[in-house]
Amino acid sequence: MAGPAAAGVLVATFGGAQSLWLSAALFGLAAVVTTATLADPAPDPAALTTTEAEGYLARLRQGAAFLRQDRLLRSIAGMLVATNLLDQAFMAVLLPVWALESGYGAETVGLVVSVFAGTSILAALLAATLADRLPRHIVYMVGFVIGGIPRFVAMALSIPLWAVLAVFAVGGLGSGFVNPIIGAVSYERIPGRLLGRVRTLTSALAWAGIPFGGPFAAAVLAVSGLNGALLIVGGLYLVAIVVPGLRPEWSQMRRVAPAIDISAESALTDAEPEKGVKNGRAA
Repeated sequence: MAGPAAAGVLVATFGGAQSLWLSAALFGLAAVVTTATLADPAPDPAALTTTEAEGYLARLRQGAAFLRQDRLLRSIAGMLVATNLLDQAFMAVLLPVWALESGYGAETVGLVVSVFAGTSILAALLAATLADRLPRHIVYMVGFVIGGIPRFVAMALSIPLWAVLAVFAVGGLGSGFVNPIIGAVSYERIPGRLLGRVRTLTSALAWAGIPFGGPFAAAVLAVSGLNGALLIVGGLYLVAIVVPGLRPEWSQMRRVAPAIDISAESALTDAEPEKGVKNGRAA
């Protein structure tokens, strides 16, 4: 939350090159602290001993087999691929160009991002308190739309900065509900032995579109100008949320996950093999 605002002040005060050198130094410090303070935990002797499939690719296939057969998690992953690409288009190109063409500086870019992050944190805390009382599908869809769409419209309409900040604040409140719901659904539907494989595969897929966000935004910007690009990317963002979200599997967000047999594609040989998928509890 504090990082973007601090970065905006640093760039405005010292320039981009000096700010990058400072960031590099802080990353180096973080690496030193991590190396000096973290260690692998001692193994738990009471933990169940299993014989795992050998090789990274075999374990990757296990996670991919589960994800392919769970339609809800697969649909969530597809939505995140598209929205992360469009978020990167916004952050890497459209937001800085808007700040430049509107006469605002780097500190304004940092300010709007920090306002969004700050209210997202508040919403995530609220979600942790009220999650069990709320309908997941509706909250997820509404939160994603509020967090993703209004910012594009507000910037395209050239409203005053205070109004843009208000839109980002409300957007953060909506966005803060999204990740807690994704986490809860994942923990409920993925069996413990596959949790790391499926979650990390989902994260990798979600990040797969990010490198293309900047070039995509630059191409749309060159063709349509800033306001046109903001509306086009915002419209695509809405489609990326609504179209997958209307599929029938999203009604399973609170249901018990169906038994999925991945034994044909899995090399796991547990001492007592599971015959289906067992649900854990949401964290």
